[in-house]
Amino acid sequence: MPDHDPIVELHRLQTETMQQLERIAEDIKAGRVPAEEGGQRARALVAASDARRSALFAAGAAAADRRTRRAWLMALAVVVAAAVAVLGRVLLG
Repeated sequence: MPDHDPIVELHRLQTETMQQLERIAEDIKAGRVPAEEGGQRARALVAASDARRSALFAAGAAAADRRTRRAWLMALAVVVAAAVAVLGRVLLG
């Protein structure tokens, strides 16, 4: 699965949520849905959106942690390689 840009995903989530809330509001205005039911739908939608947003933030943080860990490991590998090279020259040279 390719990495997704969290900013793009959050924007898409926000857009979808706003569109769905607008549809709920239109249904209430048109009398297709009672106000209480529409309010319940809207609260459920916002709760689900918040849960998805939290999951996106957690996934983004985990990806950032992995990138940071890889960068530190690469830096450590470079330092170790340099130390081995210097030690080799000192011992052999």
